[in-house]
Amino acid sequence: MELHQLRYFCAVAETGSFSRAAEQSHISQPSLSQQIMKLEEELGARLFDRLGRSVRLTELGKTFLPRARAVLRELEAAKGDVVERKDFVGGPVTVGVIPTVGPYFLPRVLTSFSRKFPQVRFTVIEEITPVLLDRLRGGAIDAAIFALSPRTGDFQASK
Repeated sequence: MELHQLRYFCAVAETGSFSRAAEQSHISQPSLSQQIMKLEEELGARLFDRLGRSVRLTELGKTFLPRARAVLRELEAAKGDVVERKDFVGGPVTVGVIPTVGPYFLPRVLTSFSRKFPQVRFTVIEEITPVLLDRLRGGAIDAAIFALSPRTGDFQASK
């Protein structure tokens, strides 16, 4: 069973017509009919009584319709959750800074950042450069602002 088949099934049930459902679904009527037949074949039951130019749900179709709608609603909800959260920026961030820079630089920067990303919770740690380097290497802090000599091992100054 495929999701597009469920969409087509619901469209036919709602419009009462294969032609209108095909138009609404932006698919040719023969293709839509074929997908409905495949769905019925997989389920082993007719979902529609075909009555000339109109169709009517069978009893099994009436039973299946709420579940098909529920599946499609859940799919849309899941998709919405991903779209909503994909650009989410939040959570805890620990920033280390040397005492000579922190009081002058961070208040303005963190205030601006916090307005833009209110879900981020900052913790600021003031320490000397060697301590900040150790904490950064160990993963105890997420970012650091410090004075760095170009000869400091794995943290090379960018040119």
